[in-house]
Amino acid sequence: MFKRMSLIKGAVVALVLPASLIATRNVWGGDNPKGDILGDPSGLQMEQHFFKNAASDNTLEIRLAKLAEDRSADVQVKQTAEMMRKDHEEANALLQKIAMEHKIDVGASDLNPVDQAVFDELQSMQGEQFTHMYVFEQVGLHAQDQLILAFHANDSKSPACREYSSQVLPKVEMHLQSLEQIARPMAGLSDAAQPAADRMNPGK
Repeated sequence: MFKRMSLIKGAVVALVLPASLIATRNVWGGDNPKGDILGDPSGLQMEQHFFKNAASDNTLEIRLAKLAEDRSADVQVKQTAEMMRKDHEEANALLQKIAMEHKIDVGASDLNPVDQAVFDELQSMQGEQFTHMYVFEQVGLHAQDQLILAFHANDSKSPACREYSSQVLPKVEMHLQSLEQIARPMAGLSDAAQPAADRMNPGK
């Protein structure tokens, strides 16, 4: 059910198709894959789903970064993974702080089923296969996270979601740019082609 794309397909899809068509995580609908992707921007249920899935997202990024630091032979990948691990650890601490202030029940810090499936597949890989798939997966997931956080930072009626998203969004955008600089040469794409991060932020 959660089987991810093959290595070559992953490279093409993650770097070429729009980010909204790539990833499988549903930050608004919780564990219900049939849930409305935007949900009710003012609803308490959406707010709790957002924070629970954001916690799962951070936990996944931290665990995958640790794998990359240990398994990848690519120095640039290891350095980027270390940076992202530290940033997502800070994001998780911020999330817990905001959730406590707004009395939002985040629950146990664990992976939701979709994030667990992503982790399990990457954990089964070694060497160059792991490095390539880790980078390609991260491009897709960070592109989706950028859109989700931008939506909540700009349009959410939840003060808690706006506060968290507005503070975390700049780091996610920086991660995406760093990842694309690594991923495009891996996929054999020209440096002259415009990265997705630039396409989504034409004014930068």
